[in-house]
Amino acid sequence: MQSGDGCPTRLTRREALAAGVGVLAGGFAGCTRASEFIADRVTGELNLFNTVDRRLSGSLELVGPDGQTLLDERVELAPSSGGDEREPAAIYEGVLETAGSYRLALDIDTASDSSGSRSTGTYEVTDPGEQRIVVLLGGEFTEEFISVSVIEDFAELDDEIEGS
Repeated sequence: MQSGDGCPTRLTRREALAAGVGVLAGGFAGCTRASEFIADRVTGELNLFNTVDRRLSGSLELVGPDGQTLLDERVELAPSSGGDEREPAAIYEGVLETAGSYRLALDIDTASDSSGSRSTGTYEVTDPGEQRIVVLLGGEFTEEFISVSVIEDFAELDDEIEGS
């Protein structure tokens, strides 16, 4: 890029980022798989997303097909609207190593006495290299406060949300 006097113009980091996002958005405009393409690369094997505008916290336990506890920790998720130093998502890698039944237990503290803040279920993962577990918290997109899905791509999640 050059200025009117023929000298190169330097872009600020913010301008370069905005230009890159614009090019990507323009390139993907009308492509229904673009969000999947990006989402498949920024998500992990187990994904928790806060869909409401308030902080959510609680406990998470994931037990593998062999009965071994893979995760046992406290989660803190910022509001989905941002404005917090924490992220509204928790992403875990290296937890779906083998095919089989995974037991996921969540106990989410809510600001209200909303039912459904606890969920324990067993989820079948048949292809750990391709599948991921997605947890939507808050009931923004589904009727349940905690919604858990095993998916290969995000189009499946869209279908589940539209079907509920």
